[in-house]
Amino acid sequence: MSLLDVSRASAYPMSSSTLVDLTESVTMSRKRRRPESKNLEEVSYSTKLKGLLAEACLSDMNNVVIEKNLIAIAKELAILHSLGLQTEAKCFKFISIAFARISVLVVKQATHKELTVSPASLWESAKWQVAETIRNDSNTLDAAAIGECYANAVRDIQLLWKATVLSKEQGAQLWHDNKPDEAIALLKASEVYMRRFNLKCQKLSMDRALIESQLTPSTKRPCSHTKKVSFADVPSVIVLADEADDRSPVVASKPSKLDALLLRSSRVFPAPSL
Repeated sequence: MSLLDVSRASAYPMSSSTLVDLTESVTMSRKRRRPESKNLEEVSYSTKLKGLLAEACLSDMNNVVIEKNLIAIAKELAILHSLGLQTEAKCFKFISIAFARISVLVVKQATHKELTVSPASLWESAKWQVAETIRNDSNTLDAAAIGECYANAVRDIQLLWKATVLSKEQGAQLWHDNKPDEAIALLKASEVYMRRFNLKCQKLSMDRALIESQLTPSTKRPCSHTKKVSFADVPSVIVLADEADDRSPVVASKPSKLDALLLRSSRVFPAPSL
């Protein structure tokens, strides 16, 4: 099967109804600052939810794609929970919210099928998968174990990048061969692949930043604000002010136009030597 046939089958065409639902549920006003941008943890949650909704719309509400993304999100949260960065209650609450929102969009489809997973099964399966990766000697996740947990996400990103490059090259070749219809189909597929690639990269970058900000020790020295200030026991008198002196504050007054003109005209400017 050629890449053109594969792209037509799995290029994930956009549905207008799902895009409207996505716009209503996710898009906020750009004029004001979004509340989730104030905290890295909230940015991570927002990116996961946006990625889930976008993947669902790009796949035309394909249940397999939706369940795959839900499983990936649950595993990512289980990793953060194992590292002590998130509580179990918060992770399970987010999975329940994401599952509820995506279920509302699935039900609105004409030919929809019920999802075969549930928030409880997603969370329990994710915890079990992460627990299998934890080393028995330290009972913690090291760098190698974390990389192994994110291996599937990295593999998906690599495949999406290869599909993007390949579809662009074949689309350009078909365009030069005067086959615009087939070329446009491939170029649209490459654009969809690139969108999915960017979403997955953003989600992975947010988790990496969250892990590094919490677990990586800072190399900067802590700033010391405890500065010692000492005072003399007896004040020393340098000189006494004369009582006859006028010590009232000086009030600056604006010169009149005539005073300013006289001041400018009285200046002596250097003349060139002849």
